[in-house]
Amino acid sequence: MDEENEPLTYDEPVFHPLDETQENISENSDALIDALLKEQIDKTLANYVKKFPDIQNLILSTVDGFEISSVLDQGGEETIRKVAAMSSSLQSIGSAILREIGAPGYQYLYLNNGNRSVFIYLISGAKVDVVLMAVSGEIDSLGQALWMMQKLVDEVKILIE
Repeated sequence: MDEENEPLTYDEPVFHPLDETQENISENSDALIDALLKEQIDKTLANYVKKFPDIQNLILSTVDGFEISSVLDQGGEETIRKVAAMSSSLQSIGSAILREIGAPGYQYLYLNNGNRSVFIYLISGAKVDVVLMAVSGEIDSLGQALWMMQKLVDEVKILIE
C-alpha cells in the first residue's frame, strides 16, 4: 500500500484510574472552610431548622458538590454526598439556563411536587461560594417559604464574607 491510500490511524487514548491525590477535582471542603467557620455554619443551620420546622432538610455544599454542613432527618453520608452533588448540579444548570435566555444573575431554583418543595440557592461570599439546598414538607405560602429561606441565605452570606 502506498502512503496516499493508507487509512489514517489515531492513537487511542489510554485511561488510567485516578490515584487518591487525583480523585477529588476540588479541594475537600475542610480546606475551604476552617473549623470555626464550619462550627458557625453547623450551628446556624441547626438553629434555622429548629426555628422553622417546615424545613426538614438542609445541606450546604461547595459549588462542585462537596458537603460542608447539613441537617438531615434521614440518610447517611452517602445520601449527603449524592444530595450535595445533585444540588450543585441543579444550581449550575439553573444558572446556565438563565444565561441562555439572557437573564443572568441566578438567585434560586424552586422545585415542587405538591407534597414537598426543594429550594436551591447560590450564595457567593468573599471566602467561598456555596450552594444551599432546603427540603420542606407541604407549604401553605410560597412567599413565606421564600422569605424564610432568604433569612437563612442572608445569615450564611454574613458568615462567608
